Amino acid sequence: LIIIPKEKPLQREWHLAFCSTTPFSITASDERTFVLSLPQTHLGPIDLLFDNGQKQFSTTVMITEKQVPFMLPDDHWLLEINSQKKAIHLNDIEAYLNPEISTFTLQTSFLLKHFRPDFDYILDLGLLLTHCTIKVNGQNAGSRWFSPFVFNLTPHLRSGENKIEIILQRPESPATNFLNPMPSINLQHPLQITIFKKFVIQIHDD
Repeated sequence: LIIIPKEKPLQREWHLAFCSTTPFSITASDERTFVLSLPQTHLGPIDLLFDNGQKQFSTTVMITEKQVPFMLPDDHWLLEINSQKKAIHLNDIEAYLNPEISTFTLQTSFLLKHFRPDFDYILDLGLLLTHCTIKVNGQNAGSRWFSPFVFNLTPHLRSGENKIEIILQRPESPATNFLNPMPSINLQHPLQITIFKKFVIQIHDD
């Protein structure tokens, strides 16, 4: 007697198969509920298509407010090395670093006139060549060892003045010389915070 177990039905999970704009970010609070964040740079409809391998669900969301990304100024930064602070311009950061310096912090403040909890405030540092930790108003907003160096600042922001710290750590290189120089940190600037609108999408396939 051979008993053949009955196969369990294949689980079909919903996922976002198409979005008519980029960039975007998406999270799922349950199997049929998604939170989609879209940049506020262009007004108009955004087409979405969800798929679970058997069915599809299409919908459209509308960007009705234009929010231009705001830039963090290149000047008025404090460079902190071994508890010593110096005011610098971001263009000059490499001039203050040497092979013995592996960890340093950049600090500045910026004004957010009206914080919107229905928005996501995203900082993208580009293609850094170092480990990076971001703090906002003294709270950890995340760490990255590799790209994308993208950080959601939203949970730590407030209306009014906000302080941001960028903690950078380079791997130590004991053999640094003219043939093997200490690599640049590759911090692209001006740094900008892009504002994303959050949409809650509920899947209906009836």
